[in-house]
Amino acid sequence: MWCRSPVPPVTPSSDQPRPAGDVEWLPVAAVLFRRPTGMFVFSLAVHIYLPSHSLKGKRGIVKSILARARQNFNVAAVEADLHDRHGETLLGFVTVSPSRLAGRQALERLEEWLVAERPDVDVVATDIEER
Repeated sequence: MWCRSPVPPVTPSSDQPRPAGDVEWLPVAAVLFRRPTGMFVFSLAVHIYLPSHSLKGKRGIVKSILARARQNFNVAAVEADLHDRHGETLLGFVTVSPSRLAGRQALERLEEWLVAERPDVDVVATDIEER
């Protein structure tokens, strides 16, 4: 089976007839199952201990970190877990990049910035994943 496609043409296999016309045609499977190119999604999970003794104090620290990370690194940022514990939290950051190297480096720079910018918080663990 054949369909119209905006991608460059491929040579049809000899066992299937190619539809007539002046448009480019591809096998349906080639269009549906081709891998998209040019976009890589990276996520960073950061588990940190906070110097707060109340949820209100924790909220101030977390909101500050998330807002500055969004401004400085153009990432999506969220408090992902441990909402009810005042001394620790799990932060999540996500970025989309046209290259693997740029995406990973952006999140590595964010991690280094967090350690340097906020010496009052203890980074317990970090994990960078490519999706």
